[in-house]
Amino acid sequence: MKRSSYFWILAWVGFLLLANCTRKTQTLSPEASRLAHLYAELVLLKAQLSGEPDSVFADSSLASLKKYHFTPEDCKTTIEYLHQHPEKWVLFYREVSSYLENPNKSGEAPPR
Repeated sequence: MKRSSYFWILAWVGFLLLANCTRKTQTLSPEASRLAHLYAELVLLKAQLSGEPDSVFADSSLASLKKYHFTPEDCKTTIEYLHQHPEKWVLFYREVSSYLENPNKSGEAPPR
């Protein structure tokens, strides 16, 4: 009888541990996701305009900011958010990397 009780107690504890250990899926905020796409686009843009004057890159960068519905202040705010949540940087760079690996897959800006 004692063995049966111990088994059920251990089974119950195991179940509770498994229930509590389920991984929470982490995602970026919509703003951080848009910033990741913006950053990736700027990396590609810089490579494309490598021989051009800096003013051409600056003008194109402003157009990208508008495309992704960002102001410079929005970028700073989103970067501050990422600094407050360091684990989100990994997700940020994964999204940048994914975008850079297949830039044609996502030709439009993500929604605001």
